[in-house]
Amino acid sequence: LKELGDFFQEATNYTKEYKALSNWLLNDVLGFMNENQIEEIPIIPKQLARLTELIKEDVISTKIAKEVIKDMLSTKKDPDIVIEQRGLKQISNEDEIKSVVISVLEKFPQEKDRLKNGEEKLIGFLVGEVMKITKGKANPKLVNKLIKECL
Repeated sequence: LKELGDFFQEATNYTKEYKALSNWLLNDVLGFMNENQIEEIPIIPKQLARLTELIKEDVISTKIAKEVIKDMLSTKKDPDIVIEQRGLKQISNEDEIKSVVISVLEKFPQEKDRLKNGEEKLIGFLVGEVMKITKGKANPKLVNKLIKECL
């Protein structure tokens, strides 16, 4: 347990995302260690801190980060390298996402009309469709904003 405390303490030198850091450490890192029956944390604090920063900076989504952390823990690679090698960078280009949003709205005209008429829960469905097409890489906040703009 002291090792976890020391790891967390050192990681805070590289990020102010304390809550995210502790969640990743306690859930994913510890889970991986238990699952694989290993005693030592397989990555260094700076790597985990970097992962939290990449999420904060919208380079990757939390969902993509789940894939990245698994890779990091089994290969000991930096998150940036995992993201680059696996092509996991989040799409935050508004024009790129907007074209997908438009095609989804064209594909689901009834849902679009129902959303326009106040059925707010449909936004989740439409965001999900955009995420399917972009294989989870579109920035969900941006997708949400663009759907509302395109109504």
